[in-house]
Amino acid sequence: MFSSCIDELKQYTDQLIVSCDERLLNIFKRSFDKSISFVKKGFLVDEHHYDCQVPIGTAYGYLRQAENSFTDKRFPYLKTDPEKSNYLRDILEKEANGRKIVGLSWRSNAHEDSGKRSLSLKDLVRELPDNILLVNLQYGDVSSELLNFEKATGQKIFCLDEIDNFNDLDDFCALIEACGTIVSIDNSTVHFAGALGAECHILLPYSHTSDWRWGLHGTKESNCYKKVHLYWQDIPSNWSTCFSNLKARLGSK
Repeated sequence: MFSSCIDELKQYTDQLIVSCDERLLNIFKRSFDKSISFVKKGFLVDEHHYDCQVPIGTAYGYLRQAENSFTDKRFPYLKTDPEKSNYLRDILEKEANGRKIVGLSWRSNAHEDSGKRSLSLKDLVRELPDNILLVNLQYGDVSSELLNFEKATGQKIFCLDEIDNFNDLDDFCALIEACGTIVSIDNSTVHFAGALGAECHILLPYSHTSDWRWGLHGTKESNCYKKVHLYWQDIPSNWSTCFSNLKARLGSK
């Protein structure tokens, strides 16, 4: 989300150096102004190479001071490798055999409120239409969880084992784009989906420490991403309203 202001920052400088997680280097280099230098986080940039420094969250705060500063930047700004995305889309379409393809994520590893954000895979899938191909977008090792889910329900979540959803974010973004439609709780997956311009449906708890990212409680559309739709709990720890609104939205397509 913060990276949406990187190209804007370039307008204020003669030279911009961005330090970021190594997993983001490829997609950032592809997506933003070619004159920007991207370096791996932890790499010491000699102070002689820059005159001032700003944390990306602070820069975002300076550049998002009015409503139009959000709405004018809601267009997609991350770019995947088109060959990789098309390759993955071909695999998914073959597996789907005419069914709608939906990428799925259900858990957060956030330190402060992961319990409030997360859902059980079984509860989430139960609320989705039957005739769709569900694709695993959950990061981390969920192989045992998926196997137990399949044994318990007879339903299978399709996994692309060649994609590391946590360590290879460039390929992960290509997989998100290949899915087209995403259903998820609030975690990093939805921010990639929003930045890529994918249709994304986010289930949100009644309140948690990340609420400011999605606007006031009950906001239906994201201020930051054009195709991101929000479904809030109306009672703490009760997902029923989220599920009913999601089903109504997906059923209308």
